[in-house]
Amino acid sequence: MPGQPVVPVIQTFVPIDYAKGKPFEHLRQPNRTELRCMAFHAIVNGAGGFTFFSYFHGGPQKEVYPQTWLDVKELVGHLRSLTPVILSPPLKDIGVQTSDGHKRIQAR
Repeated sequence: MPGQPVVPVIQTFVPIDYAKGKPFEHLRQPNRTELRCMAFHAIVNGAGGFTFFSYFHGGPQKEVYPQTWLDVKELVGHLRSLTPVILSPPLKDIGVQTSDGHKRIQAR
């Protein structure tokens, strides 16, 4: 909705099979690249804040998924440093084109 705040919910952790004490075999964590991709696509499209989603809040996510926990902490620090950019109005005249002439690159 034009003019309305955009606050994306970034999925960070998948459920843990507590009976086995490990992740469900058919699910996987988003990796560092995927986490950053979700966040930066949101910024380009007008995000003014972020919420991070985890199944079973308060569970042993950081113990079961230590790398994802480190990746999320790194991303949050990076987003924090970009707060002035995230909260600034987007420039109206960014013209980005690919070498083949198609305008399919999003920028901010």
